[in-house]
Amino acid sequence: MQKSYQRLITTSLLIISFIFLCGVDACETGYTISGTVEGDADSGVTITLSEDGTGSTTTSSGGSYTFTGLDNGTFTVTPSLSGYTFAPVSQSVTVSGGDETGVDFTATEDETGGDTGDERFTDNGDGTVTDTKTSLIWLKNTDCCSYQNWSSAMSSAAGLNDGECDLTDGSSEGEWRLPTKEELQGIGTDPPTAWDPGYPSVTWTMPGSPFVSVQSYYYWSSTEYNTSFAWIVDVSNGSAGGSYKDDNSYVWPVRSDN
Repeated sequence: MQKSYQRLITTSLLIISFIFLCGVDACETGYTISGTVEGDADSGVTITLSEDGTGSTTTSSGGSYTFTGLDNGTFTVTPSLSGYTFAPVSQSVTVSGGDETGVDFTATEDETGGDTGDERFTDNGDGTVTDTKTSLIWLKNTDCCSYQNWSSAMSSAAGLNDGECDLTDGSSEGEWRLPTKEELQGIGTDPPTAWDPGYPSVTWTMPGSPFVSVQSYYYWSSTEYNTSFAWIVDVSNGSAGGSYKDDNSYVWPVRSDN
C-alpha cells in the first residue's frame, strides 16, 4: 500500500514537472492556418501549402479554407484557379506556438475572359502541347517521368521518344530535354519572364489544361546553379532556387519545334 502511494506521488510530481518545464502552450501541436478568398471568385479555389509536402485544400462556398494539424514552421500558401489571378500571388506564413488566421487573398478574373491555358497552349493531339508564346513543345503528361534526381532527370528527358508517355509525335531519342531555368519559369508567366532566386516579379499562373497531372511541387531545370546544385521551380507558385542534384524533383521534358 505504501509503495503504491509512493508511486502515485512520484507520477504526480513528474506530470507537474513536465507541465512546468514545457509550459501550457509550448508543448501543444496541431496548429492551423486559415483565411478567405474574395473578389471575382471565392469557392472552389485550390489552396496549396507547399515547401513541406503538406498538400492542398479547396475553399468552401464562402471562400474560406483551413489547414489543420500543423507543427511550428514556415509555410507558403498559394491560391490557384484557372482563369483568375490572385493578390498576393502567395504568402509566407510562420507558425510559432499558435494558430495563424487572416491569410487572405483577392481573386481577379483574367481580362481575356477565360482560361489563359486554352488560349496560350495548344494541344497537338499527339501527347504534346505547344506554347504559342515561345513555340516550345512540352510533354502533355507532366508526371510521366515521376520523381528523380537531377542526373536521372536529364537522362530520362533525353531518352524520351515516340511510343512513350502517350507520345505519337514521331520524336526520337535526343530530341527531348529538360527545360532551361528560363524556359521553366516562362511557362507560368505571361509574357514569359525569368528571375533570380525567390518568387516571380510578375503574376504566376500554375499550368493547367491542356496539360495533365501537373504536380504542385518542384520541377528540375537543366540549368546548373553550381557544381552541386541545379535550378528548380515550384510550379504551384513560381518560386525558384537551387537544389542538390542528389535530391528528387519532378521531370517535365520539352523540345524545340522542328
